[in-house]
Amino acid sequence: MTTTPPIPAMLLAAGRGERMRPLTDSCPKPLLPVQGVPLLEWHLRALAAAGVPRAVVNTAWLGEQVAARFGSVFGLEVASGKRQQLSISYSDEGRDFGRALETAGGIARALPQLGPVFWLAAGDVFAPDFVFAPEAAQAFAASPLLAHLWLVPNPPHHPRGDFGLSPEGLALNLPDADPAPRYTYSTLALLKAALFAPPWCDIPPGNPQGVAAPLAPLLRRAMDAGRVGAALYTGRWTDVGTPERLQALNRLAARTMVAINGAQSQLSDQPLPLPRKLRALVKSAQELLELLRRYRLEGVVQTRGSDETLTVSAAGTNIPLEESIIQHVRHQGRIFEFSRRSVHNFERITLMINNLPLEDPDFCGRLRDHLSVAAQGADSRLKAIQAERGVLTALSSVGHTLIELRDAHQRNAADSAVLITALQETLLNSFYKLGLTDHQEKFLQSMVGDFMARMAELLNRGLHTQETLQKLNDRLEQLRNS
Repeated sequence: MTTTPPIPAMLLAAGRGERMRPLTDSCPKPLLPVQGVPLLEWHLRALAAAGVPRAVVNTAWLGEQVAARFGSVFGLEVASGKRQQLSISYSDEGRDFGRALETAGGIARALPQLGPVFWLAAGDVFAPDFVFAPEAAQAFAASPLLAHLWLVPNPPHHPRGDFGLSPEGLALNLPDADPAPRYTYSTLALLKAALFAPPWCDIPPGNPQGVAAPLAPLLRRAMDAGRVGAALYTGRWTDVGTPERLQALNRLAARTMVAINGAQSQLSDQPLPLPRKLRALVKSAQELLELLRRYRLEGVVQTRGSDETLTVSAAGTNIPLEESIIQHVRHQGRIFEFSRRSVHNFERITLMINNLPLEDPDFCGRLRDHLSVAAQGADSRLKAIQAERGVLTALSSVGHTLIELRDAHQRNAADSAVLITALQETLLNSFYKLGLTDHQEKFLQSMVGDFMARMAELLNRGLHTQETLQKLNDRLEQLRNS
């Protein structure tokens, strides 16, 4: 079978996003973040991972932000251990025509940059599980079809759907009265440039006049001729058309299953209502899980403090089981492997990978080394944080002790001053009642005076001690706040 070169992709990012206002007043919709990642970047990551060589992005509203964000090259470290690069060019409809050209108009404008066959995806759709499979592209390129669409089950906001699906895998342009089930077009597709030529499309090549036109009528004409294939896609998919959907998507996508000391709960990327001592544990775990996601690995991270244990799973499932596994193998050596699992044990951190790519021994070995180093680094950082916290706790304890000493010294000095004054008055008053001679009175007065002078000196030394204690406490406070 003759193969064709890898085909490019067209990413639609020109829309105004009226229903997303006010979010899109200052930010183009494809740059709105899902789980901290711009919507459009999810497609760029998937394209790069699949080996797609280049993408054309059409822009209009705030298009300069899209170009500034992604530039001309998008790089991704893929599972092979190599860095896959995707070159990006732009079709700036806003600059050329002052407006967006809709779907078909935008594709027709960018067609000279695309070639005869290309992928299509909308920049405002979240489909993190979709794979731009080279095999699917090759099969489509060799077929007589003009388009191949991925359809999804109808979402609540679009209950009637768009197109039918035949048992032979063809998309159907069903009449309104036809009771056959319809599905929603996902905006993910493979297209041929021939679809944008007569008899399917009457826009001149390159759309020099900036004709605005939708894609659906072209697809329906081709469907009526049996030239559009389709398949049902059941992975995660969301048309991010409203702020409410974006918010719901972020809540759902950001959830991470967490077990703290055996009690299972869920955390989000929002500010966590956690005790301060747990935040370092959560952060270390989530950083390692993000590393696993970059390599398309599944796993669990357990982080341990002085009196708390936290287990985090990005998948959000089977934490009790995986906690039990970690507990069983935690003391079985630095690295313990069984089946496709690999467990990396450190003092404060245990990293468990559930789906090692054993079919690629060379990559698997390098992956073990890389993840082990990452886990060791996280362990060292966590120990340093906890050691620092111990020092701060000790400093705080010393500070409290100094304050207590200072306050006690102040109280003792005040009490001593009162007692000395009372003693002096009592002795002097007693002289007149004892019938002492002048010589005896002078002797006793001299003795009392000497005693009072020494006591005054001791009190002055006490004041100096108080000042020293205050300076020490002030310095400790500076250290705690630095």
